[in-house]
Amino acid sequence: MSDKPHSLADNNLLVKANEGTPGCSRACVNKLLAIRAGETLVVSKKIIYEYMKTFSEQAPSDEQGVGTEFYLWVLQNEDNPECCLKVETPTERRAGLNTFAHFPKDRHLDGFHDNDHKFVAAAIAAAPTKPTIYNATDRDWADYYRWLKKYVRIKCICPNIVKCG
Repeated sequence: MSDKPHSLADNNLLVKANEGTPGCSRACVNKLLAIRAGETLVVSKKIIYEYMKTFSEQAPSDEQGVGTEFYLWVLQNEDNPECCLKVETPTERRAGLNTFAHFPKDRHLDGFHDNDHKFVAAAIAAAPTKPTIYNATDRDWADYYRWLKKYVRIKCICPNIVKCG
């Protein structure tokens, strides 16, 4: 296991980094570049699929930037242990719904956005590395921060948009 910090990047970082504007966009660019330069990115098949969906939904004329470059880097390095830690995030049925086996069984998280469960599950699956989940613009992370912090580390890097903690 690598001594480098381990991180997860919500796909909103990649989208915001492509905007190329000051403020939040710059913070996202800096975080994605830091991950590539000296951190280990925690990924799962579901996270990579989420990145793919994010970029397949963009119009071909959308300007490509650091977020797109990061996505392509992930595709090239997802199996490279020097860059990425690939974890399994199996699913299970709970209360008649599909969810991730690693997602906490905590009633306080019942309303947490289903689409973000994959990041929490991956962070818990990578538990010995204590990864941090980075968020830019998704308010759900802030709304559930007080309960999520019992299970995972979260950092909201655009505090002018979303404050965690």
